[in-house]
Amino acid sequence: MLRLLFLCSLIFGCASFLTAQVPFLETKNHRAQSLFFGTTDTADFRFKSKKITRISLPPHPNNISLVSEHLLPSAPDDTLDILLYLHCMWGGQQFYHRQVLRSLAPDLLTPAGSIDRILPLIWHSGMSYKRNLKKARKIGHKTGDLLGEIMRQVRQKSPQPVRFHLLCHSMGHQVLRGILAENADNPAFTFSQIIFAAADVDYDIFADEEDFAALLPRAERITVFVNQNDKALKASFKKNGVPRLGRSGLKDAPADKIRVIDVTEIDDIKGLAAKVSGHGYFIASDTVKRMIFSRFVR
Repeated sequence: MLRLLFLCSLIFGCASFLTAQVPFLETKNHRAQSLFFGTTDTADFRFKSKKITRISLPPHPNNISLVSEHLLPSAPDDTLDILLYLHCMWGGQQFYHRQVLRSLAPDLLTPAGSIDRILPLIWHSGMSYKRNLKKARKIGHKTGDLLGEIMRQVRQKSPQPVRFHLLCHSMGHQVLRGILAENADNPAFTFSQIIFAAADVDYDIFADEEDFAALLPRAERITVFVNQNDKALKASFKKNGVPRLGRSGLKDAPADKIRVIDVTEIDDIKGLAAKVSGHGYFIASDTVKRMIFSRFVR
């Protein structure tokens, strides 16, 4: 019964994107692309402006260079702002990936939203929650060096200052945990704004002995969204035996660095699935989206 509840909760959470019907913003000056960490032996680059692009990218120096150059702006600007997006379990499905960006891009990829590029990191998962926890961290271990090199090259090649931001949803935090475990001292991993939505990690993850502590000196601000009615994270708590960050909030955190926002009482979540699960509010609630967008105003 518990397994069925957990499965249904995650399905409802991941399906909440169906409530977002905003047309995808198409512009020649802003591009959304994906970095797909696959197992293929050859790179398959399909760079197409106006479209979301999937990239099968083995960790080869030439491929890393192509991605970093593609992230550079077509015209000089004051600052180059790049948002990295780490999706939830099962969020690697192309239809989900597209719908999330269709919900976020119309506001982020505008002069008011101030984001110039969105780079989602696509990873694929199976049906087993416990196996996916381990797989997500392993993916982070294997791809952290690659991502860090892309970030380093973009900063090196850009004619203007570069700011990287990070948006994590649900089990995407486990991928981030794996990345940090292998790259805690990598200077490339510095961020301006970090957004944690429905974080499926332990609520004491910022303790000194934990990997996430490495983020504190490397971020200007970290925003943690909490929903006490998140049914997917309630099931995750029963699976893991430790309260989840996205449902219980932080056990301990420095107040000057991390802001926790409780969205439990938000009443504008669209769609039955999102309301039932309480897990996909970051794209299903206009109020939460405005909070997210406000973090990126220049």
